[in-house]
Amino acid sequence: MKTLLTSVLLALLGLTSITSANAASPETMTLAEAEMQKQGEGVRRKFMVPLYDIALYTVEGQDRETLVSETVSPMALRIEVRSSLVSTALFTEAVLDGFKKYEHYEEVKQVVQDYLAQFVEELVEGDIYTVFNDPARGVMTYRNGEEFILVENPLFKEGMFGIWLGERPVNRRLKRNLLGG
Repeated sequence: MKTLLTSVLLALLGLTSITSANAASPETMTLAEAEMQKQGEGVRRKFMVPLYDIALYTVEGQDRETLVSETVSPMALRIEVRSSLVSTALFTEAVLDGFKKYEHYEEVKQVVQDYLAQFVEELVEGDIYTVFNDPARGVMTYRNGEEFILVENPLFKEGMFGIWLGERPVNRRLKRNLLGG
């Protein structure tokens, strides 16, 4: 049994590249003329396999207590796919599961479904997705530096950022790392 478990684990590890799981994300990011600094970063893992690197960017002086609910300050999450195990189907399922924890999910359910329906191209290792709160426009998602999706709904912003930074995040340790602590 132990040999079988070891073989399965090695096979899983063989499906993903074990390049740096903590690839250096930039210290600053500028989107829509908003200069933001990296607050923290971390790695989302599943069964010890690094799936993606994620970093949080905020403007100077951003209050940690209102990060998720506030919509008037620019902020961004930079997500870099690190594993070939991350597929579009798994990614959209994970985002949907994160939204289902959100207290206002029923109010944004259709917006979330419309958002996720736009993920038709397969995610590949090395893809970089940036989710940016632009107070003037809404939540913008960039794929590999190109604007991909715009959602003009403040409840969507709260739910999306809440997946990693909310009361019930995908992983509490990852949340602490993103917040720099």
